[in-house]
Amino acid sequence: MGIIGAVYGLAVFTSSYIFGRAADVYDRKRIIRLGLLVSAVSVFLQALADPSFIAPVFSSPLLLAFARGLVGFSLGMFPPALVAHVYESRRSLGKFSAFGALGLAVGTFVAGLISFYSGVFVYSSVCVFLAFALSLTLSNVGKSALKIPFFPKELLKRNWGVTFRSS
Repeated sequence: MGIIGAVYGLAVFTSSYIFGRAADVYDRKRIIRLGLLVSAVSVFLQALADPSFIAPVFSSPLLLAFARGLVGFSLGMFPPALVAHVYESRRSLGKFSAFGALGLAVGTFVAGLISFYSGVFVYSSVCVFLAFALSLTLSNVGKSALKIPFFPKELLKRNWGVTFRSS
């Protein structure tokens, strides 16, 4: 279980870094849409780990770790681009964060009401697909493509003291 959780966390971390940078350089709306669509599919794939589901595909821990890694990677794709889009739209990041937390709370509550394992993932997949459908209505905002290095050494050096300050 710990390894599967670590695979998921590492995949989210890696994807957030890659696609966060991509959101600064390329079209944010495309990254948001791609991330949501891939997330909807990958979240649904987790339902295939349930032995009582139609055809359990991910019955081994290794395959389940792969599925969770795919979910982590896909779920790390769109949040950085979405935050940048909200910022560029001159919308309130506070409200954006608050509604994100509210959605997480409601989603967790509803998932707790679902009485079968694979149903949680089917429900989650439908919710992410609805988010994808909503993303098709995103407004166009001025695209400010930034030139940033793949690994920003200078930024890390400049902020090292803030991040690793001794108490």
